[in-house]
Amino acid sequence: MQDSTKNIQIPFQSQTQSLASALSEKGTPGVILLGIIFFVIWMVPTIFTIGIFITIPTEVDIQKTYFWLFGFYLIVLIIGLFVVIYVSYKLSRVVIQSITPILTLESGSTTIMPSAFGGKVSTLSGKLIVSKLDSDTAKKRIIKIMEALIFRVAEGLEIRNTKLIRSNIFIYEGDLWLKIADNFYINMDDGTPEMTIKIPNGGLASGTTFRYFLPGLSVLEKSEEGDNVWKYRPGKDSPIIHSLINKKQFIDEVNKEMMKINPNLRWAISMPIPHQVQPFKIASGVLNIDGLEKKDIVREQLLKLLSDTACAAALIGVINRTTDVLGGQCQRQVNIEKEFGDTHQTTLVKKYTIDPSDFDPANCPEPTKAFINAVARIDGLEFFKDISPTEVSEYVREQLRS
Repeated sequence: MQDSTKNIQIPFQSQTQSLASALSEKGTPGVILLGIIFFVIWMVPTIFTIGIFITIPTEVDIQKTYFWLFGFYLIVLIIGLFVVIYVSYKLSRVVIQSITPILTLESGSTTIMPSAFGGKVSTLSGKLIVSKLDSDTAKKRIIKIMEALIFRVAEGLEIRNTKLIRSNIFIYEGDLWLKIADNFYINMDDGTPEMTIKIPNGGLASGTTFRYFLPGLSVLEKSEEGDNVWKYRPGKDSPIIHSLINKKQFIDEVNKEMMKINPNLRWAISMPIPHQVQPFKIASGVLNIDGLEKKDIVREQLLKLLSDTACAAALIGVINRTTDVLGGQCQRQVNIEKEFGDTHQTTLVKKYTIDPSDFDPANCPEPTKAFINAVARIDGLEFFKDISPTEVSEYVREQLRS
């Protein structure tokens, strides 16, 4: 019985093409090595050409005596030269063809991404210009990014009904309070008390995230008595309360606002929307995503969704940076230790938020491929499927610098 398995030989051209592609993907070191390969490829015909002129007999007597042999020798050398040049050309062509799509994608991502989200673009002359979306497109794109995040979170938490996952954006309009930005919410009912909720700057979930540029997690858990409790919720105080004359009135108002929270809320992730990440951390709002699903969700599950939530917030920040469609005021990060010192409030906030040494949204962490695929489903952002997580991270990091 004859063996049906064959020894498959990979063509030399395919091997060269794969090698060139692999090297070009390695960045600068790979490109340098490719340059050396090009140098070696074309060094062969160069040396061969020089060798022809060196070895050609110059004595007239030899040329006359061995005329036919001399002519045949020249023809062989010229044919050999053309063969060597042709081989070098083919090898160079294969290498260039294999790395062109990669280089095109890299250069394309620097122009396609700003055209999709806005931001700084470098022209061929080296001049920086700012690409800006029109207001309607910017608003729709932000909503679509929020929807993509909901889809990704539902997938990550294995929640089938995406209607039970909500998202909103809080902005700061001064006068101590943050509120939900007009029209920037999903799966929340108009006309409900929750839609008018106000959060103190520096207090509760969104206020803490906004003021201190810290991502936060809230999970409703069972206490030892069996009651549902917000174990990771910070206290009701706002740092601004210390400068207020009527502190009691302010605390009463905070308590009144808390009564507006949906009683079915089970968990929440709060992420600062960056206006700038370097040299200062400046927030232009807070992206929240939360759930009403009546199933046990633990903190560890939400931790796995931080990078995707941070990426969504960063993309929204890039759009808002050039359009200001969210409205509201920006807030430069406040150092919580300097503001509170070693107090109970500091302890509460640290339990609720994520320490920057563990996860810092200002680093613009890479999103998962699952989130990229979710974004690629958005009309006009189909190109995202060809963009790597690293390219997305590098793009938003560059756009959110000063």
